[in-house]
Amino acid sequence: MNGTLTLTFESRRGRTYPAHSAAHPPLAYSWNPTGPAALAYLINQAGLMLGGDHFKIRVDLRPRAHAVVAAQSYGKISKGNGGAAREETDVRVAAGAALEWIGEPSMAYAGARVDQRTRLSLAPGSRLIWISAQMLGRVARGERLAFKSWRHVLEVYEDSQLRFLETWRLEPGRSREACRNALEHYAIMGAALLAAPRWTERFLRRWPAWNSPLSSRRSETLLSGSTVLSPRLLLVRFLAADGQAFKNFSHSLWKAARREIIGSPPISLGKY
Repeated sequence: MNGTLTLTFESRRGRTYPAHSAAHPPLAYSWNPTGPAALAYLINQAGLMLGGDHFKIRVDLRPRAHAVVAAQSYGKISKGNGGAAREETDVRVAAGAALEWIGEPSMAYAGARVDQRTRLSLAPGSRLIWISAQMLGRVARGERLAFKSWRHVLEVYEDSQLRFLETWRLEPGRSREACRNALEHYAIMGAALLAAPRWTERFLRRWPAWNSPLSSRRSETLLSGSTVLSPRLLLVRFLAADGQAFKNFSHSLWKAARREIIGSPPISLGKY
């Protein structure tokens, strides 16, 4: 099954609206205004992806637009009868625009093959809060690291220059013990990217918990740390023991970053 979704947001008289949208099932979206920003939910009407499915998502923000994009629920990925479930996301944020992408974990079922690719393009003067994560199986059912393979590629461009490239591939069947040792008891791994014009030093001074090596902020439910990629771009990585730990961490990070980058507290997404 091939699904596509294209969204373009623009600012009109101080408020943001969808200027253009096109969707091919099972992908769809809903939206409503929340003050100056537009809140959009990405929807998979099929409820899950199957092996062989190919989803393409494109989101563009024109100058001065402000959008909050959230997932309707966890992304569920099953093996189906085909090859890998492929998901491509292409996001472009124009000068003066602000995007908050508050994702939910993608969850790979037993036997699934996953190929996820994301490209973020940030123009000068743009702002970004990006949170995404991967869940290593239906942990509540005792299913962990039972998928066949998971490939992940993330590209981040600043001013048309490649600033950050992350790529990894997990194949638990070939190296299950190594995966278990590296990930320990954690069920969710993810990353957040925070960007605004020359703000990272100020943010890290005010929120020193994010300015630490990966191993220095550790608990039974959370492991996290940060890396400054440029004067305007901060990467935060994390491992969470379960969905509740992810929810608590992602919301606290969003709350802290939003005050610095957007200048206001988080809006209600109906799930916090």
